[in-house]
Amino acid sequence: MTQPTKISTGPGAMMGNAGPGMLEGLRVIEIADERAEYTGLLLAGLGAEVIKIEPPEGSATRRIGPFLEDKPGPDRSLYFWHYNRAKKSVTLALDKAADQQALLGLLEGADIFLDSSCGAVNTVLGLDRTALNARFPKLITARITPFGMTGPGPISRAPT
Repeated sequence: MTQPTKISTGPGAMMGNAGPGMLEGLRVIEIADERAEYTGLLLAGLGAEVIKIEPPEGSATRRIGPFLEDKPGPDRSLYFWHYNRAKKSVTLALDKAADQQALLGLLEGADIFLDSSCGAVNTVLGLDRTALNARFPKLITARITPFGMTGPGPISRAPT
């Protein structure tokens, strides 16, 4: 059995005394790559609670330089720090049933789901977008792709 899911704070908190943002009270679950992390950053900057889901080896963006003091490491990527500040982070192995259930639990309490996994999350959970919306009627699901749902590249299929 896996350990209980622990939500940790991201690489940096918002600075200043601007007060609550206009999206305070919204919870966002983010499964994003380097093309989509900016969306979560914007929502976090507006006051939403953004929880980033990372695989056990950490987000791929943790391996993008430049690095603090030019020393590579998963906690030293300035790229990762920049695009994930003000977010929280959860490590889940989505090939394990317990972690799939943990993700479903997070989605149950969320308002927005940002997904740039090209449908991989839907496949793992066994839920297409319609089933996900039926299970969580208040959840706004956003698929983030580089060219839309029918543009060039590997995502040239109808929305799911």
